[in-house]
Amino acid sequence: MRRTIEALSDAGVQVVAITPRASADAPDRPEVRPIENRSTAPEGWTTRRKVTSVLAFLSSRGIPTEHHASRVAGTMPHVTALSTAVTEHLATLANPRDVVLLANDWHALPAAIAAQERFGCAFHYDTHELAVSEHASNALWRIAYPPAIAQLEQAAIRRGATVSCVSPGIARSMAERYAMTAAPLVVRNIPSVTPMSPRPVGTPITVLYHGLFKADRGLLELIEGATAWPDRFRLVLRGHAPNSVFGAHLAQRARSLGHRVSIESMVAPDHVVEAANTADIGIFLPDLASPQNRYALPNKLFEYLAAGLMMIAPAATDMADVIEAHGVGIALDDVSPAALAQRLVSLSNEDIAAFKQRAHLASRALQSTNDYPALLKTLGITSRAEV
Repeated sequence: MRRTIEALSDAGVQVVAITPRASADAPDRPEVRPIENRSTAPEGWTTRRKVTSVLAFLSSRGIPTEHHASRVAGTMPHVTALSTAVTEHLATLANPRDVVLLANDWHALPAAIAAQERFGCAFHYDTHELAVSEHASNALWRIAYPPAIAQLEQAAIRRGATVSCVSPGIARSMAERYAMTAAPLVVRNIPSVTPMSPRPVGTPITVLYHGLFKADRGLLELIEGATAWPDRFRLVLRGHAPNSVFGAHLAQRARSLGHRVSIESMVAPDHVVEAANTADIGIFLPDLASPQNRYALPNKLFEYLAAGLMMIAPAATDMADVIEAHGVGIALDDVSPAALAQRLVSLSNEDIAAFKQRAHLASRALQSTNDYPALLKTLGITSRAEV
């Protein structure tokens, strides 16, 4: 979202960023600052509200109407707050029909659909996830939420919205699910930073995971498997856990292994690549039972490359396609702790150094392949406009 705002601002577009919470994602460089950055505080997401919302989503199964799906989504306070804020802003404009709405992820679709109905605005749907599988590791979410999400996505496509996503796998899946005449545009999450030169291979060799600590990201398996790693390797997990119970469990298991594993606090977004540059190998071995994880091209992949790190990820994924195309690491057919340990044993310092150098070159090449001109063309933006 932050990089999209920067690209729009750089193109001379007047941007109004509206979020249902205080946003840290708007760019802070004066030359790309949007003309307005609004936030609106949603009502509290209390346990009672959560239960009410889940029951509403469950009750919506089998009711194939977009308006019902929008009403159900509105039981989530941030969805309602965003819809209200967008409507209030558009009502102040002399020509709201001239505005292009960019709906960031499925939570923004009720606001976009309502604005199109009331004001005639065109809108673009930019999804950063395979929305119908986003939290598939949660059984209750998997049962309750996907039908309504699919109804909203189908409604957006039926209403003529243009669509973008972050990986070829998500684009193929959406095109097939919704019988789209053209697959969504792919706009990858390549960080707008200068790639850093890789450091010499460390002693010990640091294997890094950074990002959210969630149960479906293979982190407990990484920790357990580290006991079998060669002594010259150590594991660093840098980030935070949205679920405090899981975070406490992860920390307890890490402490039990002493110096072999360390957990570090997340750093500010502008310092993620710099902090990663101190490591040697970037790793992400999520649970592939969810198509979301199989098709993901997450920020961390491109951040690892920008930091000059060798990459390790599962085979037969969109991440593996990038690894193999650029020769920047290993795509594992077997991601079990034992198999990972065996692959680490087989790596020499010279192997790792060569992968790190290729990662640096790949990051520079990817930086020169900018996806945003295609997004601007899709949005029909050729001159100053308001988004």
